[in-house]
Amino acid sequence: HAEVAALLGVRRGVVAVARRDLADAERALAAAEGARALLARLGLGADWPVVGTSAATGEGVAELAAALGGVAREEAPGGDGEAWLPLDRAFALAGAGVVATGALRRGGLSVGDAVEVLPRGLRASVRSIHSHGRSLDRVGPGRRVAVALRGVERRDVAPGDALAAPGLALAASALLDARVAVLPSAPRALARGEPLRLLIGTREVGARLRPLGRDRVEPGEEAVAQLALDAPVAVPARERFVLRL
Repeated sequence: HAEVAALLGVRRGVVAVARRDLADAERALAAAEGARALLARLGLGADWPVVGTSAATGEGVAELAAALGGVAREEAPGGDGEAWLPLDRAFALAGAGVVATGALRRGGLSVGDAVEVLPRGLRASVRSIHSHGRSLDRVGPGRRVAVALRGVERRDVAPGDALAAPGLALAASALLDARVAVLPSAPRALARGEPLRLLIGTREVGARLRPLGRDRVEPGEEAVAQLALDAPVAVPARERFVLRL
């Protein structure tokens, strides 16, 4: 899990030492030091705050919430730029129409904005926005949101799709150029034509690896490659992803 977090670009977080009620101080300290050593080895940073917690007694739970809140406030990005919202749910709601949910990855989104449903290329507009039970006129990246849409039917929107500002001008493609890093812990090298699963945004699709200028990528190595996909996707440049065997 820590390796996947590193691949996805996570750089700030909190170490929670769980079951603190069952461990003495020496064992809890060893667990914290082991976690920090792992983070440092993966390039995630060894300065994350450490909080001892116990779900059984409630020890440290409030402190953990406060520490996570501090990281969220420190990392809160602005809402500038074009919106990109990968969707994990879509449903029809009486009085609201089609509602799509996800975590806003890029840019800002406002009521009345024009959006494009990708990779289908359909146009819609934002009727309303809700986040954690609150109605908002505008939302910035990093928030979980529910967006009510005008101009599309329920059958037009599905999990794995994304909402994007038309200004992003994203085109759906079954070929992606990427830099692929094979984890040192991978069980073997990845060979040309290797069948893989690509996870990007909220989409999962079959992919075959085509490394440039080589036939395989060994554990611990990086390579520029092309991914040939089983179905088209539309994603912004430099978006991070995960490949699974």
